[in-house]
Amino acid sequence: MLYAAGAADGDGAAPGAANAAGSAASKVYPIYTSVHVSLGVGADLSRRPHVLHVPCRIDSGGGRGATEVGLKHYCYEPSFAPPGKSVVRAMLVADYDWWKALRTRADGRAAYDAEKERIGAEVAALVEAHYPEARGKIEVVDVATPTTYERYCNAWRGTWMAWANTPGAKIRGVPATLPGLTHFYQAGQWLLLPGGLPVAVVTGKWAIQHVCRAEKVRFRP
Repeated sequence: MLYAAGAADGDGAAPGAANAAGSAASKVYPIYTSVHVSLGVGADLSRRPHVLHVPCRIDSGGGRGATEVGLKHYCYEPSFAPPGKSVVRAMLVADYDWWKALRTRADGRAAYDAEKERIGAEVAALVEAHYPEARGKIEVVDVATPTTYERYCNAWRGTWMAWANTPGAKIRGVPATLPGLTHFYQAGQWLLLPGGLPVAVVTGKWAIQHVCRAEKVRFRP
């Protein structure tokens, strides 16, 4: 027996997920995307706190200013960087529509690249200010925008998690099955709040369990 699985990302043929994702544009079901800055630092930051929340004045695009940013290094995982080096990342809440319009307009590519370079330089300066060991030792700066998530991951509106939970929200999750459609199960971050990779993994497991139950086969984790 053949079975099909859908990503439940709200941008395909699954009406349950599409309705939920469509509602996400409202104030009741807000969604978030970001500018993600990753830095390779030629210094060992393992003695520093893994996460720092620091004040800043960085425009993440279109005049959307950030007054605080979280800096995180990954020295607790030695496989992320060679010995004596560190990976640091920062995420800034961003405006998908502004970045999409900038990247897709006829003369926008140069401006798009310039905005990425500007944000990368401002975050790099922030890292050097709060991690003294990193001064003059930032070797790599990579900037991902909302349209980067969209291009590489086909993420709806550049989102990296599902819609946020609010007091007025009624949708807590999306069913894995659809009425009238057999041998089809949905899996992915849009099925369950708050989304993200852990939800995608666990709903994939649930989809396999649905198939095992239908086939009367014992699920073996």
